[in-house]
Amino acid sequence: REKKEYAVTKLGGCCKVCGFNKYNSGLDIHHLDPSRKNPNFKSHRSWKKERIDKEIEHCMLLCKTCHAGVHSKDIIL
Repeated sequence: REKKEYAVTKLGGCCKVCGFNKYNSGLDIHHLDPSRKNPNFKSHRSWKKERIDKEIEHCMLLCKTCHAGVHSKDIIL
């Protein structure tokens, strides 16, 4: 939970599309370029903050609804 809170804060604390910020469990870290995503990112809980910083340089924060909309192409970033 601590590392997720850290990443959420670094990425602005709210969904970049709709502004949702009620709780962190409703927010996802979206990689703008999937080819740059580290395949081990799901286990980032064990990563040092510097490694997380490097990974999220090309990410944005989206709520779960907007994240689904981006992947279904209902929302174009």
